[in-house]
Formats: sequence, structure tokens, C-alpha cells
Amino acid sequence: MHYGEIEYNLGKEIHQNVTSQRTVMTYHHGGSGHVTFELPARRAAAAALDRELNAVMEDEKQETDSAVQSSIVDRFQKIRDHWDSYPYVWASYMVVFGGLGIYSAYRWRALRKVENELLKFQEKLKQTMTAEELEQAIKDSQAGKF
Repeated sequence: MHYGEIEYNLGKEIHQNVTSQRTVMTYHHGGSGHVTFELPARRAAAAALDRELNAVMEDEKQETDSAVQSSIVDRFQKIRDHWDSYPYVWASYMVVFGGLGIYSAYRWRALRKVENELLKFQEKLKQTMTAEELEQAIKDSQAGKF
């Protein structure tokens, strides 16, 4: 809060005198009469600093948002101008990187297919091994071996 500043809020009037380190709050009742309270200097100073800090942070946030937005728009405009000036370069980028993307997707799919086949084979091998162990256990139990 600056020296001599007065804040009006819902019928309240807050005066802060920085030189005397005292804050006076006056409540107005209806059209006549008022009650005056004197607040501790530290609490009033902290409240004033909070208000100033919040105002500064709001200003910086708005400036940062507008700066980021303008930099994004500027970058997009530069890319668009380059696209218009050199379309063959961008077309070659699309062909090369598009081809790499398609090839990578194809190889990824093939890899997943091989992995799924190996998992199926492994599961089948486990089932076969358990069946053989079970048959061996049955033969051993029938023969009296434990």
C-alpha cells in the first residue's frame, strides 16, 4: 500500500499512515455514525505487502502469458513464411521422415508379432512340460516309486 492510499471496500475505509506505523479501520453504519479500530502495525504492514505482491505477480503473469503467446505466433509465422518460400524442402522432409515413420511402424508391428508368437510357443512348451511331468508322476506312482 502506498503512502496516503485509501481503500474502499463494502463500506469499510482503511487508512494507513506509514510514518506513524499505525492503521486505522473505520466502519460506517448506515448514514450516520461510525466505529474506529486501530490495527497492529505488523499485521497491517503484512496485509499491505501481500496486496502489493499479488498485484505485481498478476502483472508479471499477464506479461509472461502475452510474451509466450507472441513468441509462439512469431515462430509459427516464420515457419509458414519458410514453407511458402521453400516448399520443396518441406516436401522432402515429409517424404523422408514420413518414410522413416512408416518403416518404423512396420518393423514395430513385425517385432510385436514375433514376440506374440514366442509367448504362445513358450506357453505351449510349459503346458507340454507339465503334461509330461504329470504323466511321469502317474507312471511312478503306479510303479510304486515315490
